Amino acid sequence: MNKYLSRVSLYTPDLEPALEFYRSLGLEPRRELPARKGHRAVELGFSGSPGQASSEAACLILHDDPRRQFTDLEIEVEDVRELYKTLKLNPAILWLELPGEGADGWQATLRGPDGNVLHIHSS
Repeated sequence: MNKYLSRVSLYTPDLEPALEFYRSLGLEPRRELPARKGHRAVELGFSGSPGQASSEAACLILHDDPRRQFTDLEIEVEDVRELYKTLKLNPAILWLELPGEGADGWQATLRGPDGNVLHIHSS
């Protein structure tokens, strides 16, 4: 299995101007995503990302939920459980969600030493 960046999620206080801006860069809205009541989340992506299967094409998610004012990334890795074993003793990493099996594979969430939130996943 290849490792790849699958998603970047960004907060924006005003979704419509942000959507217009990212459209001007060539990103196209793909779908509305579930969001907390009174808020929206939209997935965008480039059509026909060269060299990638559609399941591996990274997407951008824009949302307007002020409770999630941070950037987070989703990264597909070889094995979430092995990565956890490797990184669990690093005191600079905070595990927000320990590895667990979900509907489409193993996943975990961590805050890296730089403060960014990473969702890691393996099929």
